[in-house]
Amino acid sequence: MTNLSRQKIFETAIASFLNEKRIEEERKKQGSKPEKYNKPEWLEKTATILRKTSVQIGTHLPKATHSDVKGGTIYAKNLPQRKEIGSHLLSEDQILPDAAGNGAENAVVLEGWQFLHLPISLDGKTLPLKAWLKAEDADAFAALSEVTGKGKQIASRFLAFVEREAARENEGVSDGNSKQLYWLNQGGNVLENQDFILLQPLYPSSLAQLIYKDFLSASRFGDQAKEGRKARKEKRFWEGTLQEFPRMAVRHLGGTKPQNVSQLNSLRRGAMEFFSSAPPVWQVKTQRRPPLKTEKPIMGWILSHGAARKALEALVSFLKKNPRAVMATRNYRDYLQDCLSGEILSQAETLRQILPVGWSAEKAHQKLPLCERLWLDTGRIEATQNFQTEEDEIFRQKYHEGRWADEIADEVAHCINDALRKAGLAVGDVEHDYWARNQALMLEVAWPTPMHRKSTFQRRADGQKIEAKR
Repeated sequence: MTNLSRQKIFETAIASFLNEKRIEEERKKQGSKPEKYNKPEWLEKTATILRKTSVQIGTHLPKATHSDVKGGTIYAKNLPQRKEIGSHLLSEDQILPDAAGNGAENAVVLEGWQFLHLPISLDGKTLPLKAWLKAEDADAFAALSEVTGKGKQIASRFLAFVEREAARENEGVSDGNSKQLYWLNQGGNVLENQDFILLQPLYPSSLAQLIYKDFLSASRFGDQAKEGRKARKEKRFWEGTLQEFPRMAVRHLGGTKPQNVSQLNSLRRGAMEFFSSAPPVWQVKTQRRPPLKTEKPIMGWILSHGAARKALEALVSFLKKNPRAVMATRNYRDYLQDCLSGEILSQAETLRQILPVGWSAEKAHQKLPLCERLWLDTGRIEATQNFQTEEDEIFRQKYHEGRWADEIADEVAHCINDALRKAGLAVGDVEHDYWARNQALMLEVAWPTPMHRKSTFQRRADGQKIEAKR
């Protein structure tokens, strides 16, 4: 006599399993047959196939190393832990068993195996369905079929498969076509056969499926990946993480019939991609240097290269839209200018690193504006022991006077105004004064205090006032 409440627990678990399979089937674009997961038909068909099938369940497949291998599938459990990445890192709930042996039955057998391992919580313990069936639980039998006695018949077919798999695990059967390697035990005698062990490289199908499903497939077709690529295409900020794995090697198994290798191989369409284990090859790009033997200011070169050019383009593009004169506009404009100033300072520091100390003392570079030589050759200021001529002393004196910083700020303001004019915007002294004052605040000099420094146009105006009073 069965307990209806216990039977209901079994029936609910079975119905939930079949419903999940039905939903997966309905998602298929072609050849969808969700009706095959109706409980009576599915149980009858699956139990019949499992009772007589030659398909084997395992985590490692020798058939992936040789197409003519028969059997030999291994279900690896409790592997020794190692530092390297491998199947031993998979926990019990991460292992995705594979089915191999018959391309026409692999899918059904794998579903049957999953069905037998459904966790059922009863009587204060959680066991897989196969354990309840082996214990001849009457409620489990009744949940398989409404017809009296039919559930026990179905269970016997499922259990025949379970017993066959358990016996095969203990046999350790191999095949002559498998790739095998004789390995001498430590301290063994090479003349004695018994001192060798036989190693058989096996394809880690479960690990390969986990990498494909949770990493490669998710990074390409997942909702988060699609959203990230859309944000990149639209050039807008996105808070998520976009994973990409370029230049991977691809191995194809099974040709046009990947299902003949295994069921998981069929789900991957026969393709498995491999991460490169080779060390990275660094491609060092030679840093471009600005023209130094000219009267043309370096600032124009800096603002036409790299991130500084992009920052200037962003500022011009924003102002070209003629945004409303509100606080938000002012704040964003200041933000863009801060980005531009930061890139200019970054470029300047890069040039200080790649240019030799004292380059500004060479005669060929004397045509360059003095303010830029003072700005970019700070090593000549600091290394006083190496530069002790009268010209070097004058150079240091000019640096400490600090007027060069105003002139650099004036150059930046001139370049920004020039870019705005080319974009069709009307700008003049007022805008020039604004850019110069803000740029002066970004220059790192000790004296005079940048906040008190006046732009070139301000000093010119002050001078005109003094002349008028005379």
